[in-house]
Amino acid sequence: MTSLLSEYSAYDRFKRLFDDAENEIRNCERISLETAVPSINELRYAGRHFLNATGRELNKEEQSQQFEKAERHCQRAIFDAKETIILTLLDFLADFQDCYYSSDELQKYLPALIR
Repeated sequence: MTSLLSEYSAYDRFKRLFDDAENEIRNCERISLETAVPSINELRYAGRHFLNATGRELNKEEQSQQFEKAERHCQRAIFDAKETIILTLLDFLADFQDCYYSSDELQKYLPALIR
């Protein structure tokens, strides 16, 4: 069996995506741990496919398929975390606007933002 770990570029690509996903999940967790659950699940699935690719006797094509699945789960984890951050911040901004939209003090300092 040819190990995917010996194929540095495939391993390196997965590691980079996994690390990026972890960083995005950390950013998401700063807002709320609950909001990071979908991303954490995707990263868990990525780890499972990575282990499938490296831990069994598979032919090169099967290993490649498992590795590609792992990479796609990492990409989804990154997307999910970024999407969660954006949606959470948009909710925060909407709440802020609801609270301060009619504030004369705020309009005095931010007239172009509040119309």
